[in-house]
Amino acid sequence: MIYIAYVFADNESFDDSTWQNLEDSERIQVKIFGKVKIYLADQRKFQIPNADELTKLDSDITDLEAKQETLQKDLQSLVSSNDQLAAQLSNEELEVQVKDLKRSTKSLHEQIETCKNSGKKRVSVSVYDKRSLETSLQATASMMKKRKRLCMNALKELEAGSGMKLEELYDVVGIEEEETP
Repeated sequence: MIYIAYVFADNESFDDSTWQNLEDSERIQVKIFGKVKIYLADQRKFQIPNADELTKLDSDITDLEAKQETLQKDLQSLVSSNDQLAAQLSNEELEVQVKDLKRSTKSLHEQIETCKNSGKKRVSVSVYDKRSLETSLQATASMMKKRKRLCMNALKELEAGSGMKLEELYDVVGIEEEETP
């Protein structure tokens, strides 16, 4: 007698009814040692397929594996399509966004019209704004004159020390001369 033993611990899950049916048909014997069950199968009581049947079963397995692979790819494609659809906005969310965009477009068109029309109208500037602008302009002009004076003094010192003319020094240092109208 040839036996194959299957050993399961108590915490492992298996279908008791299948094992019970095999035991009832006397294809297997069950030995229990404490918490461990050992299933012994007599190989003579099972039908052994011949070479042609094995070849057919192998080809069936290969076909089914190819079919499973195709179905897996289809499943992945469907899952990715589902994810893309789930990531898209719903109709209500799209309607809200369209309304917001229409509002902002209308607001921008109103601003454009205001800018176009303001060119035709004279915009009054307050006396305070004019004075603050003039003060700012005068301060900037005086700072510029002061910096120009400092630069000219430094260039005159360089001219005296280098023996070059002022125009040659401008070219060497890379200073552009100011054109006066």
